[in-house]
Amino acid sequence: LHPDPNHDSFSVKHLALPAILFFGSGVNDSLVKHAQHQFLQSHEFNDFNVSIFTVAASAGLIALVYDVVFLKHPLWWRSILAGVLLGVPNYFSILFLIKALELPRWGASVIFPLNNIGIVAFSAIIAWAFFHEKLSRKNWVGLGLAAIAILLTALG
Repeated sequence: LHPDPNHDSFSVKHLALPAILFFGSGVNDSLVKHAQHQFLQSHEFNDFNVSIFTVAASAGLIALVYDVVFLKHPLWWRSILAGVLLGVPNYFSILFLIKALELPRWGASVIFPLNNIGIVAFSAIIAWAFFHEKLSRKNWVGLGLAAIAILLTALG
């Protein structure tokens, strides 16, 4: 949270982004479950997903045009390609998440924690393996505990 990793000061304002992420993720999970339970039939999952990603892509394109035309930022084709390459797996992750919520054995109380813990653990491992991110002993313990949490949640 501070540019200097050796700096030990703490401020309440440093909690803003984690709090926003926590509540935003919870709201997102709740809205997905609500839509899946109240409004969608199994055959409508893909249409729902296409709608969500069309709105997101439209908002992104509007922001891109604004940046290029009004703020005179350069257009980076690599960024557009990266956005598409990131969007495709995200599309399928949401689609499969909604389908997983239909599983008779597991409910949202199992699916969402598995998904969220899995994302954090997978991201940390990818950062370590591909980007040579330095993980502390505390990070590795956290990943181990995440793996145990996934197993206990899945088996429970």
